[in-house]
Amino acid sequence: LASGLGWIGVETVIPLYAASTTPERLPSGGLDPDEAVDGDDPQGTAGGNGTADAAAAADLSDDPSEETPWLERRVIIGALALGEKVTETRLTFEESSLLSLVANQVGISLQNSAMHEERVQVRLLEEEVSTARLIQEQLLPGAPPALPGWELCASNSPSRWVGGDYHDFLPLAEGEMGIAIGDVSGKGVPAALLMSNLQATLRGRVLRGSPTQEVVGDVNRHICRSTGPESFISFFLGELHPECGTFRFTNAGHNAPIVVRRDGTVELLEDGGLLLGVFPEATYETGAVGLEPGDLVVLYTDGVTEAHNPLGDMYSEERLMEAVVRHRNGSADTVHARILEEVAMFQDGRDPDDDLTLILLKRTVPAETNGAGDPGVTALESNGGLQ
Repeated sequence: LASGLGWIGVETVIPLYAASTTPERLPSGGLDPDEAVDGDDPQGTAGGNGTADAAAAADLSDDPSEETPWLERRVIIGALALGEKVTETRLTFEESSLLSLVANQVGISLQNSAMHEERVQVRLLEEEVSTARLIQEQLLPGAPPALPGWELCASNSPSRWVGGDYHDFLPLAEGEMGIAIGDVSGKGVPAALLMSNLQATLRGRVLRGSPTQEVVGDVNRHICRSTGPESFISFFLGELHPECGTFRFTNAGHNAPIVVRRDGTVELLEDGGLLLGVFPEATYETGAVGLEPGDLVVLYTDGVTEAHNPLGDMYSEERLMEAVVRHRNGSADTVHARILEEVAMFQDGRDPDDDLTLILLKRTVPAETNGAGDPGVTALESNGGLQ
């Protein structure tokens, strides 16, 4: 470095050190105690990193048999360049030591300044993400709507500040209600932006009163036009007729919702078609199922079934079905809480890998048809019966 700067009259170069964040293995044999910062200082006093640095580096190795210890202390982030002394004499040891001390302090100050700037940028980013999370919470529904004769509950838990899971409750004509759930590819802010695009598109199409397969087809064409090939969405749209209990639906590549009958029989709602955003010309089908008093519908994203425990095992669809069947006689709120508890116990403290959304829909059993000891009796009686 000194020889490279010689054309501007640099006589001595002292490196500016800062704390290293990346360990670096020294060459076999450690540092050369005779290595100098420039050719005019064979004792290495100008840089202050001769024998002392080699000894310190050797002390870093916990294993005395280690041939090439790790140097974890400092990296060079700049240099202090000095011209020839006015007296035209070489630097004394005291002068070299003082300049090395100054250089070290300058290096630390430069690093602290850079770290402060980095912290400011991180704080600004956190504020922006927090604002995005607040906006997303306002876009997602709050408490589910009240439906006479039905229990409905839902939760959404992003794995990061913002997530790509989507759910919605959509009021339709003649007292019917739309229930939507989706999972956008990716995580974080990009997924949240695509989720908001899905929500706006869906709400505009649903208001037209079209059948579910036509609504899903329109949404798919819009997503294909407005996003790239790397973006796709698994999606489910259901249309509930509260009076007769008919639930029509279209499943666009989403985890099939689970229907658990009062007697414990299990059905999956799979009719539909491909993921949204894959093929603009994709067509979709509509399925239908009749829900009787005591029947339960579970809609979820893969954050539930793909939750991992510390051993790497997934919670799985089978465990989810077993949990729903086991708790089916409880209220929708109770079953919802039990599922989340079992998923959390399965994870055993491990952080979630994906966003988690869970919706429970249950047709209530009239009080006079409840059997003795059925949890539904107490709940209905305490509420004064069906509304």
